[in-house]
Amino acid sequence: MNDQPVFWSDQLAFGVTRKFPDRDVYVCASGISPSGTVHAGNFREIVTTDFVVKSLDNMDEKVRFIYSWDDYDRFRKVPENVPDEWEQYIGLPLSKVPDPEGCHESYAEHFESKLEEQLEDL
Repeated sequence: MNDQPVFWSDQLAFGVTRKFPDRDVYVCASGISPSGTVHAGNFREIVTTDFVVKSLDNMDEKVRFIYSWDDYDRFRKVPENVPDEWEQYIGLPLSKVPDPEGCHESYAEHFESKLEEQLEDL
C-alpha cells in the first residue's frame, strides 16, 4: 500500500516533514497587502497556507501560522470609489494613507479590519 497522502496539502506537509524531520515547530507564513477590498487571489494566499498548517497539525506536528499585513506597501492608484484628492497620497505606505471612509486610522487598517471580521465568520 502507498503511504503517500493524496490531498495536495497533505503531500506538501509530508514532504516537508521528511526533508526537515528534526524541527520542533514548523512555521508557515503568509501575508497580503491591504490595498483594497479582498479578492479571491488574496483569499487564496491565506487559505493555501491554512491548508498546509492543518495538514501538519493533523500529522501531530507542532506548527505556527504567521500571518502578516504588508501595510508598508505603497498606495499605487486611487480606486474609483475614492475621491480624486487621494492622488496626493500615491507613493505613501498604505499605513500612512487616510481611510477615505473615516472609520479607521488608515487606509490599510480599514481593509485589514474588514478581512479580519470576515475571517472570524469562517
